[in-house]
Amino acid sequence: MFGGYDLNPRGSFKIIGEQIDGAFELEGTQFLLKARWQKERQGAAALDSFPKKVERKLEYTVGLFVSLAGFTDEGVAAFRGSRPPVILMDGEDLALFLQGFVDFRELLKHKVREAAQTGDPYLKIVDGTAPG
Repeated sequence: MFGGYDLNPRGSFKIIGEQIDGAFELEGTQFLLKARWQKERQGAAALDSFPKKVERKLEYTVGLFVSLAGFTDEGVAAFRGSRPPVILMDGEDLALFLQGFVDFRELLKHKVREAAQTGDPYLKIVDGTAPG
């Protein structure tokens, strides 16, 4: 998926004390990837460790946490307005991309822009606010 969009992907890798599910690059920004394919929505406890991994990297590094089931309100609230180093993507976002309704690069850029401007890391494209 990331290779098809010329995002210079890297597969899963380990650093001392850390497991990273993958990495990619978009317009000079380095992204670390965390992917959860579980039935439960991810809460604050599940989200807490990934931002720490991102914060230990260079300044222009952003995390992308993909949870197929989405995130709890509590989990998202823990990140809103706190200069989040991570943007969040759920299964609905992923499905719209896979079905061809939204371009993946544009989706990522829109999510990063929203988080940078409003502090909200969980822009929902099903709300009609993301590019088509």
